[in-house]
Amino acid sequence: MSSSIRNIALVGSGNVANFFAHVLHQKGFIITQIVSRNQESGKQLAASVNAQYAQEYNVELTCDLLIVAVNDDTIQSVIEALDLPNTIVCHTAGSVSLEVLGKFPNRGIIYPLQSIKGVKPVSEVPLLIETSSQNMQTSIEQLLNTCGFLFKQADSEQRAKYHLAAVFANNFTNAILAASEKIVEANNLDVQFLKPLIRHTFENALQNSASHSQTGPAIRNDQVSMEKHISLLQGQDDLVQVYKTLSQFIASKK
Repeated sequence: MSSSIRNIALVGSGNVANFFAHVLHQKGFIITQIVSRNQESGKQLAASVNAQYAQEYNVELTCDLLIVAVNDDTIQSVIEALDLPNTIVCHTAGSVSLEVLGKFPNRGIIYPLQSIKGVKPVSEVPLLIETSSQNMQTSIEQLLNTCGFLFKQADSEQRAKYHLAAVFANNFTNAILAASEKIVEANNLDVQFLKPLIRHTFENALQNSASHSQTGPAIRNDQVSMEKHISLLQGQDDLVQVYKTLSQFIASKK
């Protein structure tokens, strides 16, 4: 176990806070407090890791490390309520800079480059870290190594670009799959027949790179098929726009 970090508190009780609290607790670190405005989820998380619960951000905290795992737009109000000159304070946001924690001498960022819902093994949650000093970096790296995380350093600009790429890879891809489901459901088709294709698409992209795996009418400049598809989307202007924009993007990368 890290010699410099033993007692850890968390602000938040959502998916990210739950993930870190349970991983750290399982690895033998002491979770001293869970601070959350949501009493139900906050008390539940605190009980599960043998921690005290507090609702207000300005509670007196006893910890070596405080992890602020809340929505991006809530981080500032948490920071304003805290006075922790000797505690390491880290947030977990992908697009919020380290400078937002400027009032704390010992500050850092531990950003999970993963969509966290439910239980995930640490091997599936790579972390991007940034710290205010070499000593801080050493302490955080010791902690993460103890837990078995894969991690790498990334400054705020790099992390923002990772976050942007992640939005395309995760959120936008999921939205496209949801559009596919919408088409299937609207036409009383069997979604099971698409699942092997979806699985193969992702496996191929991971093994061979997505840019080298592109198929379909846009890459072939098959205008007849594309016009047919657009006609089938009649009355769904949002999907027509998505279809045309993505087809143009694919064609431009030939």
